[in-house]
Amino acid sequence: MKTKEERSIWTTSRLMGRRQAIKRTALLSGGMVFFKYSLLGQASSLSVPASATFGSKEERLLQLVVDTLIPTTDTPGAKDLGVDQFVLLMAKDCHGEEDQIAFYSGLHSMDAFVEKDFGQPFAT
Repeated sequence: MKTKEERSIWTTSRLMGRRQAIKRTALLSGGMVFFKYSLLGQASSLSVPASATFGSKEERLLQLVVDTLIPTTDTPGAKDLGVDQFVLLMAKDCHGEEDQIAFYSGLHSMDAFVEKDFGQPFAT
């Protein structure tokens, strides 16, 4: 006779894992953006405002943030999957200048907060 857990339709074997859900969402979102701009021929018109440009320090910081959220274990982590590049693409291509500036300044604010409270920046 099966236990209550075995009879449940919500057993862990049937649930989608967090990593799998994030991968599928990223692929779906990226595919939709690519499809939209490839159909409209507007990929070349995308640009990043000069006031919201990412340098190597910001790219490293974003890479560390996504890797902290989804670290590499026995499966690939966010860094291995290029989630940082995906986040940059979404910020640059799918948000207006005001939102991009808010995103970039928020990233810098987080780094300053970490440095103030812990004595060193998040990205070292």
